[in-house]
Amino acid sequence: MRGYTQDKDAYLKRLRRIEGQVRGLQRMVDSDTYCIDILTQVSAVTRALQAVALGLLEDHLGHCVTEAIEQGGPEAGDKVKEAAEAIGRLVRSLPPMSSAWLASLTPESAQFRRFASESSTGRIPRGVA
Repeated sequence: MRGYTQDKDAYLKRLRRIEGQVRGLQRMVDSDTYCIDILTQVSAVTRALQAVALGLLEDHLGHCVTEAIEQGGPEAGDKVKEAAEAIGRLVRSLPPMSSAWLASLTPESAQFRRFASESSTGRIPRGVA
């Protein structure tokens, strides 16, 4: 049994809701919705996915890792290491932009001009992806 099994229906419901939000984003782009409105929805989808990830991580720690530790042996260490790596991936998946970088984006700054120039070409500006 997986750690999320008892909450599987709730996870599926949340993921379907997120899927609907993503489809809504596609419609917003297709209908040329104002950029900030789209970004607001992207932020909401991102937070929703992060909430699912944190819930799954909590379930994994509370069930799979705890069970492996109780049973002992080498599998316990493997499960702890696996969880630590998953936490690392989750942390690294956060956007690389820092508040200091965002604060440096004044219209006079070289970063702002580069960002604006790269944005106008249709490419994802460096430091944003």
